Amino acid sequence: MDANGNLMAVDNDALLKLSCYGLCGKVWPPEEDARYGVLGAARYVLARALERLNLAAGRERAEAALKHALDAAEVLEPNKDELELAARLESDAQRHGLQLDAGESQLTAILVARDSSELLTGDKRAIRALEGLLDLVNGLDTVAGRVRCLEQAISLVAQLEGAFQETSVAICSEPDVDKTMSICFSCFSGDAVDRAAALEALENYISSLREKAPRILAP
Repeated sequence: MDANGNLMAVDNDALLKLSCYGLCGKVWPPEEDARYGVLGAARYVLARALERLNLAAGRERAEAALKHALDAAEVLEPNKDELELAARLESDAQRHGLQLDAGESQLTAILVARDSSELLTGDKRAIRALEGLLDLVNGLDTVAGRVRCLEQAISLVAQLEGAFQETSVAICSEPDVDKTMSICFSCFSGDAVDRAAALEALENYISSLREKAPRILAP
């Protein structure tokens, strides 16, 4: 997914959902040496989060996929300066009524300070918060165009040659994992999903988010 070979920072929500779908290997193909990293606490946080999910295809499959995804990920531990920036991001967000949790703030601080190429997040509130913080925090402008939402990642995978059907089946096998994704792929309709319609639905969600975060969201 990263043509430059740099490390992609990934939040817990995105990694959990991609693991439940079994799509991590599509987003970060091993044969392309695609690199991604998660916060050190992710292994413990995600194990508890997985227990709370209603999984149709069985918990063991999702647990195995998540373990494999975490084993393949690099561990990102924020240093003192990055923790200070993360704390400032959270404080400024709170003062201005923006919703940014600790995980997103730390990953953003790492994105600012290191050679990470992008941040992949399933938290649209965080994306909107970062858009607002661009005008409030010096140096944050370096992350403009480098934050990617889950719908963008799924859309890129679904458009790979021969990958749409596999992507559709993966998502509809776990319809409760992400309602937006299930709607886009017509998982609740009972009808065969139409490729063009699914990709258009994903693009509509992405465009709606881009209206609220035109600078921060990746192209």
